[in-house]
Amino acid sequence: MPNTVLPNTHISADTAYVVADYPFGFKLRCQMRYWIEYKPGMGFRLVMQSSNPKRPGTWNKPKAGTYSKFGAALYLDENEHVKCAGLTEYASVAEIEAFIERYFDGVPAAGQQVTKAWYAAKQAYEVRQLRPMDQNAAAYARKAFVETLAEEDRK
Repeated sequence: MPNTVLPNTHISADTAYVVADYPFGFKLRCQMRYWIEYKPGMGFRLVMQSSNPKRPGTWNKPKAGTYSKFGAALYLDENEHVKCAGLTEYASVAEIEAFIERYFDGVPAAGQQVTKAWYAAKQAYEVRQLRPMDQNAAAYARKAFVETLAEEDRK
């Protein structure tokens, strides 16, 4: 069974994806909620929070993961467990294309233009890297990134 990408609307504790029956310790059960947090300049990260089964109606402190600078999406794996796919600055063009094809609809709307801009920059960088003696590959990538962001702002 293929992975199911969750909608990009899970962006806060109020709009989180909730798992109703989640283990808490050895005997207790609780609820667990998941969402993607996006901070401009920092990136995307998975945040999860469990309910407190010993105090009904209260939530424990949220636990946040590591930032992925250029994109993240929630999905359900083959066991129906919530997972997070992230896109970092170390991804190749092929990895970015696979991420966009599979998970782009799950990236929060506020960060989708960053994902597109990073893809354009990485394409420009790799094309310039293939040319022998090209010392300006990073400059072309930076230019592609800025132009893509500016183009998205005009829309």
